[in-house]
Amino acid sequence: MIEVKEMNMKLIAFCTLVLSTATLSFAEAERPHVEVEKPNVLFIFADDMSYETIGAHGMLDIDTPNLDKLARRGTTFTHAYNMGAWGGAVCVASRTMLNTGRFLWDAKATNLNAQAEDSRLWSQRMHHAGYRTYMTGKWHVPTSVNAIFDVTKNVRAGMPNQTPVGYNRPKDEADYAAGWKPWDPKHGGYWKGGKHWSEVLADDGVAFLKQAATEDSPLFMYLAFNAPHDPRQAPKEYIDRYPLDRIQMPVNFLPQYPYAEAAYGKSMRDEKLMPYPRTEYCVKVNRQEYFALITHMDDQIGRILDALEESGKADNTYVFFTADHGLAVGHHGLCGKQNMYDHSVRVPFLVVGPDVKAGSTINAPIYLQDVMPTSLELAGAGTDGVDFRSILPLLRGEKADSYSEIYGAYMNRQRMIIKDGWKLLCYPTVGVERLYHLADDPHEMNDLAANPELAPKLNELLAALTSLSDEMNDPGVDEKPAPEESGHGHEAPAAVVRDSGTPGMISWGSAIDTVDKSQLIEGGVVLALNGGPTHVSITGGGASGKSAYKFSGVSYADLDFTPKPGKRVSPNKSKRAPSTGDRNFNTLLQSVADAQTGIARGTQMISGLTPGETYRIQVFFNDQFYSRGMSFGDVAPVTLPSKGSGWGQFAVGTFTATGPTLELTHTANGFKNVHFNAILVTRDGPPAAAAYQPEEGSDVEETIKGVWAIKLNPELPNVLILGDSISIAYTLKVREDLEGRANVFRPHTENGEKAENCQGTTLGLQKMDEWLAGQKWDVIHFSWGLHDLKHVLAETGRNSNSFDDPQQADPEAYRKNLSELVGKLKDTGAKLIFATTTPYPDGVKPARLPADAKLYNDIALEIMKANEIEVNDLYALCEGRLEELQHPKNVHFNRAGQELQSKAVAAAIEAALPGTASLPRSMPPG
Repeated sequence: MIEVKEMNMKLIAFCTLVLSTATLSFAEAERPHVEVEKPNVLFIFADDMSYETIGAHGMLDIDTPNLDKLARRGTTFTHAYNMGAWGGAVCVASRTMLNTGRFLWDAKATNLNAQAEDSRLWSQRMHHAGYRTYMTGKWHVPTSVNAIFDVTKNVRAGMPNQTPVGYNRPKDEADYAAGWKPWDPKHGGYWKGGKHWSEVLADDGVAFLKQAATEDSPLFMYLAFNAPHDPRQAPKEYIDRYPLDRIQMPVNFLPQYPYAEAAYGKSMRDEKLMPYPRTEYCVKVNRQEYFALITHMDDQIGRILDALEESGKADNTYVFFTADHGLAVGHHGLCGKQNMYDHSVRVPFLVVGPDVKAGSTINAPIYLQDVMPTSLELAGAGTDGVDFRSILPLLRGEKADSYSEIYGAYMNRQRMIIKDGWKLLCYPTVGVERLYHLADDPHEMNDLAANPELAPKLNELLAALTSLSDEMNDPGVDEKPAPEESGHGHEAPAAVVRDSGTPGMISWGSAIDTVDKSQLIEGGVVLALNGGPTHVSITGGGASGKSAYKFSGVSYADLDFTPKPGKRVSPNKSKRAPSTGDRNFNTLLQSVADAQTGIARGTQMISGLTPGETYRIQVFFNDQFYSRGMSFGDVAPVTLPSKGSGWGQFAVGTFTATGPTLELTHTANGFKNVHFNAILVTRDGPPAAAAYQPEEGSDVEETIKGVWAIKLNPELPNVLILGDSISIAYTLKVREDLEGRANVFRPHTENGEKAENCQGTTLGLQKMDEWLAGQKWDVIHFSWGLHDLKHVLAETGRNSNSFDDPQQADPEAYRKNLSELVGKLKDTGAKLIFATTTPYPDGVKPARLPADAKLYNDIALEIMKANEIEVNDLYALCEGRLEELQHPKNVHFNRAGQELQSKAVAAAIEAALPGTASLPRSMPPG
């Protein structure tokens, strides 16, 4: 009986278990499924903003009330770093790491277009996790932003356009009073388009949040300010908030960094914003403008945060604020970010969110790019292939550190490691190490590398850096400097004239940095000879490229001597210039004056002036003075020092032309052995268009001569082809294909000796009337874009290999210019055909982002659609076939590519000729 009872009890227990399990399962099945709501992510990104520039951090006297509020509401990471860069455009490297999640050297090697095709970039991962993605502002990543975000607006280039007058300033108070002002809209930059770019970004952010308030999907917003990158332009009321007596000098200020050439090369664009040597005045003015732009940006951030509150989504939103890198602005004698000091690699990093502790600070070192995997973890998205690490374990207190060591690198010039409170900087190309103990020396002023007692620590850090570099796939010092950083040689002594090494450029030492020969007015360089009322000129504004001077002796053969009526020029050919080695200065136009004793007067006639325009006069003297010196008067008097010797040079000043010519005189009192004097006159401002530079690979443009003019057949319709070197390459084949059907013209120079490259829309606006004159056009096939989207030097407009430099015409300017050109073309009454900009691969020179071809084409297609203009889509024709059709790493096409395009162009033109039966043609989509 006992056994039966035990059996029954076991059976009852089993049945009870089954029943309860079934009941539980049924209850769970009946319970409605509730998904946890995913948090929104609002990412606000600054450019060139050092960690010290938030008022709440207590390091500077700066007004940032909205960022201060964020810091109080959330957690501040005090040591967030950018890992470095592979070129002068530090922003490109930082943002590529951010959007791929890869460490520095692997990010450089990443094929971004392939990543985009595989949906592995940050915004795409968020999209696939269910997020609606928005972007506005600075992109500066070499892939198409429109293809990887759901919503984009006002996408900006790497920087607002800078102007020549924005560099090397201010030298002193007088220079500031007469020069560039940050609030003056005539300089473009942030004011381009009529409204400050930071305000436009805030407008977009507010509009995005209003739109998102009506949507159920979680949002991911990438709001990227260009501020406070130069040109540092803010409204005047913000400048006025920072009088110079409020600006404190950096405690680690130096007039000049001792390893500048080894660290980054003194030709670096950023470093040319302030004059050498740095002065307290120029540093304070630059920091004044830096702080003002940050405060102005802070006000715009306040507008965005207010809109977030109004949207009703704030309680479930993580807000991240950081910057792509810092900036020196006077620290250590530096101006830019191409260094490994904390002011340039360490950035602000603020986090606010539903479970983020308010008013907290975390001192553990992180990388700014850690925001990417952090947001992916919040979104429940995959992080496969991501090197950077989520900061959520730090925020939750689950661990104390993410990284035991922080790595930094800049090209092949600098390496850095931070470990256990020590920082080691290395300049591998010159074998220099610098060692700092950050806890005792936060401003990095006391280099301990030479301290023998610390030799073990130095060796320990060198070994750790070697190991960490291996982990980072560091290519080492064999990594070649980016072309834009190679510079034009070392800084010359102030009194040495030198060839800049760049065609069309003249370098004059430190007093006059560089002069673009495209700036020279007619009569370009004007020279005085014999001390009498004579003048000699090299006409053409330096465009002749004639060699006028050799250090090994004086050559007069190429000079055009034009004495005044009744005067004779008899140059003394016996003088030899001080020798610095026998070098030909083929791009430097010079002459040598006759030796004189006593009082001499000379006259220079400047021609080609535009009344009302301002011009700069610059004078160079090579002389030996033994008495009262030399004065140069009328416009801008200057007295040269007496009893000096050797080379001398002086910038003289500016004047406003009252007529087309100006006669200048100088008087020299009691001098002898004057070898050389010259007056150089330039427009005081940027050139209308930079001197044209043919690009490598444009073989037809460079080699085919004498065939570009045609004999007109009045019985045939007239066709005009306008475009850059791509169109030059197909013009002759199109002409051949349409022989007997049309007169096929294109602009040319020298009576048909050379094809004229129509370049970008800026030149198009200048020369369109000239190109259209003289014929009635039946068909015009035209293309602009490839030159507009390339990056150019801000100072001169010449080609640049750096994405940190502006585009020749940014998208906004391109839209405006192209619209105006289309209006001029429509006025001709011709049938118009627009050819899209052709594609090109990564790595072309000058710098062009492959994605920009599509961006600029999209703008052009909108314009063509609005004007009902036919489109010949050469981009689509060549897309996906570049290896077959194009020269490697080049925008130009091989013979197969040229043949393919010529057939497409000839077919489009033939179909448009008068009397041709209507054929199917490509029209703008939509």
